[in-house]
Amino acid sequence: MQSVLEYVKNIDLETVTDPEVLNNVYQEINGFEKELVSNSQTTYQMESIVKKSNVQQVTDLLKKLDVDSLSKKKLGSRFIEVICDVVFKAIYIKKLQVDTVTLFSLLNTKDAFQKNFLNTNATHVIRKLFQIACGKKIVEGRIEQRFDPLMPGHLEKLKDAVLELIPSMTKEDSFVTLLMYLHCYRSQTVIYEVSKHHFSLESICNPNTSYFFEKIVQAANKKTLKMFFDAVAGNEMNLCRDKYGNYFIGELILHYSKKADHFFLKLQRNEFDKNSNITMKLAQALAKQKSYTNLDQVVNTFYLENKSDDILFNTFGGVEGNFKQKYAPMLCELMKLPDGHNYSVNSAFKTRFCASWIRSKGGMEMLKGYYEGTDCNKSKKEFTRKIQKYLPDIMDRKGSESVIKLIMRYKSRSE
Repeated sequence: MQSVLEYVKNIDLETVTDPEVLNNVYQEINGFEKELVSNSQTTYQMESIVKKSNVQQVTDLLKKLDVDSLSKKKLGSRFIEVICDVVFKAIYIKKLQVDTVTLFSLLNTKDAFQKNFLNTNATHVIRKLFQIACGKKIVEGRIEQRFDPLMPGHLEKLKDAVLELIPSMTKEDSFVTLLMYLHCYRSQTVIYEVSKHHFSLESICNPNTSYFFEKIVQAANKKTLKMFFDAVAGNEMNLCRDKYGNYFIGELILHYSKKADHFFLKLQRNEFDKNSNITMKLAQALAKQKSYTNLDQVVNTFYLENKSDDILFNTFGGVEGNFKQKYAPMLCELMKLPDGHNYSVNSAFKTRFCASWIRSKGGMEMLKGYYEGTDCNKSKKEFTRKIQKYLPDIMDRKGSESVIKLIMRYKSRSE
């Protein structure tokens, strides 16, 4: 075993460009795979080998491992996660046929699934399997890539098992895994049940669960949102002042916008400034509800303090290209309002737009918001002529397809 350990440690993978070269490596380590993956001296080298391997080599390796046992160990779960990433890429990017039977043994029975879901290490692997099953690549809580699912309906079949787990969930890891499940398969039943069992004023001020409920609010239906609203009523300012609770209350203000006027009355606005998450989301919610009188008070107090400048200058500081992403959602909501109530945001956007904004996330969001807004078709056509020279740059931006589609509606056929 020692000689195999030394052999693996000394492999120079920098020179390996063809997976076929690794056939010799797999022959040399045959019979020692479990030990090499579990050994702290070689597990990272084994991960590198897997990343260089072709999908057949990876699936052959998987069959020699006890995936269930490995997934429950810290080093083992990390290694299986790497394999999951390789398998996802093979299936959805390279469009290859992949044998996933061994990997999905972790989900095959309700008992196995529930034990792995609650296990501190295996739960990380479960998150990867959810993504493989549904064809969604989730990065930092966002769907980065979406494909036709390998296993349509598979996650829906796990719903009853998930519902059984909810009352006994205590670890932060389990809540993160449940959040991944909901990213991959949206179930309002699951959202309501986890909220019923675990939501409280304490939970949204707890660093271990506050992020979970911040994200849950974004996906919840009216029934669950009402539950949240009823629970926080009378405690709005206490939550706004809390280090973690302020994120939840901000999302509730935004997503339960039917109560925007209630929050306007309850919040002590003199405690906030224009950079506050609460202020921006209150303005956005009031705009959604077309509560113009209250919206005027918020916008004029925080975002038009310098009356000689437009709302874009006052929010972005007038620095070309310095697009502060956090303001973009609020400004896009204002763009949907009719003239006389949108603080001339559309005119300001057309005047101030420059090429450097294309390179920022906020700039692209505002560009999309402008075309979805209420500015007249004639103005949108004129603006399109102005920016058509930037179309190649816009097309180069990741996720620009929806923006391009909107722009093309107003692009003259003769141009």
